Amino acid sequence: MDSPERVIELVRELRSFAQDQVQVYWHTITKDRESFHNSLMALTKDDPILPVVLRGDGFTNANAILSDLNRLLEQQRGPLSDAKFVVLSPERPLVLVLLSRVELLVPQLCSPAILPSWLPCIGGLECSVRIQDLAKVADGRLNSPEASIPDLSNALFEWDKVIVRRLRNIFETNPRLSDSLRSIILKDDVSPSRFAKFLADADRFLGAIPNPEAYRPMHKDVGCVSAQMMQLFQKATPDELTQRAESLKSALGLPITPTMPVGEPLCSILFRPVNVETDVSRRVARAMIVTNYAACQFVTAAAHADAYPKVHLLLLRSQSYDLRRALTEFREWINRLD
Repeated sequence: MDSPERVIELVRELRSFAQDQVQVYWHTITKDRESFHNSLMALTKDDPILPVVLRGDGFTNANAILSDLNRLLEQQRGPLSDAKFVVLSPERPLVLVLLSRVELLVPQLCSPAILPSWLPCIGGLECSVRIQDLAKVADGRLNSPEASIPDLSNALFEWDKVIVRRLRNIFETNPRLSDSLRSIILKDDVSPSRFAKFLADADRFLGAIPNPEAYRPMHKDVGCVSAQMMQLFQKATPDELTQRAESLKSALGLPITPTMPVGEPLCSILFRPVNVETDVSRRVARAMIVTNYAACQFVTAAAHADAYPKVHLLLLRSQSYDLRRALTEFREWINRLD
């Protein structure tokens, strides 16, 4: 929700579901609030939405929130006299978008408030008012801009290129190190020659991708290594995943390391084994398997976003970032091994 257009889109969507006659949304922005405010004003010419740049103290004490709001309304009496605020109703509520440099730290509670008498239509009325942090209440489809799907797709594409190169380097050095991995992802023909062809197919497949930001690994693409690697995760219990992590560790020739060389993503931590993993290299391989699966599923689900419910944008943003960060760190670490 970094653009004025996105903020207004989310506010209008939230407004359509809320029943309050006065709705207040908090948006944290640290850069050029005046310019952002002006853009919001331009986008809401005939809409009773008033963006306000917050200055000074206020909205830090839960017991004083309503008095802070009434004081703010008094300060905005001039802008609120605009014709677009003359006709207000439950179907056309007054909406304030508060632009602050800091996050809203007080509880987002709903409280009754008596509105200033000079407000058109709703002045002097007692109504429920709740100040809501836009970042915490807004939700969206899996393909929402906050999910950064093009960036996640590109991260998967770059991950595929690195993993193919590393698998080939280790295979050419010692084909036997990939025996266990071949038995999982190739199944019918696990011969070294078949694996060599698989890697060659992967090179051709990746070379034919016209737009990495639209990259979506699919199992039917036999040359897509990340898609075939999903088999390492599918139908595996947390403990069985340890054995498959050993297979990937061997095929990638991961060295003994005393500490985690990358930051472990949340999805891998949550899918932990029953017993603590003491082999750090195997733990890394396990994290690679889970992250690869989660990232592939994320971009696939985003391609069919209408089939799934909306998700909090804060969760979409953080989960996408965590997957992209992990894929990047895995890739950089493997590059240092070559």
